[in-house]
Amino acid sequence: MLTSSSQKLHLTYDQAREIARKWVAIHAEKRAQAQEPPPEAVEDQPFVTSPPNGYGEELLVQRQALSPESFERFCADLLKHLGLERVRVTGVTGDKGIDGEGYLPLGPIVTAKIAFQCKRYSGPVSSREVQSFQGAVGDAEKGIFFTTGYFTDNARDAARRPGCKPIELIDGDRLIELLEKHEFGLLPARTYEIDYNLMSNYGKDPKKAVHVALNKDLQGMPRNRRPSQS
Repeated sequence: MLTSSSQKLHLTYDQAREIARKWVAIHAEKRAQAQEPPPEAVEDQPFVTSPPNGYGEELLVQRQALSPESFERFCADLLKHLGLERVRVTGVTGDKGIDGEGYLPLGPIVTAKIAFQCKRYSGPVSSREVQSFQGAVGDAEKGIFFTTGYFTDNARDAARRPGCKPIELIDGDRLIELLEKHEFGLLPARTYEIDYNLMSNYGKDPKKAVHVALNKDLQGMPRNRRPSQS
């Protein structure tokens, strides 16, 4: 709950961004700790990986901060972007685990009905939650379960149970992969690195030249402004 002073606080863009970065760091640390197996085996072991980039963690934190309705709309729009048709959000009180549905074209005539569920978690989704969604899929051919967290091993096993509606599991890491591959909410950026082999054809060792130049700059800089050296 916000205090009266917090409710009146107005953050600048830079202050808000710094807070977001701190939350990204905290989230990354929690996910790294989740990879460590507990000393005693438990019923649902987490299946965890981490996006190998800073923007991935920031995106997950941003998705977790959305309202349930906004996250459902985000997932629905992603499914439209991926090719599903007649996608609509149905999530309301008493929806029995179905947040939306759409139709996947399988050819010029046939389509398959898809139901989806969305959870803004930072931790695990259990097998019980997957089974509950499985039972709520109804007349849909398949279900898609979105989470910003991760699925336990038992949850993954439950999604593949014989005789049950198949459930496609989209955890936080796979969600980031989809956004990258299909450029949804992410803009591609191009970076460069120096071709030292080529540059060495034009005189001194380029790496050594940079090192010498930096040392000269440091010598001419006041001591109180020089970067600390570890």
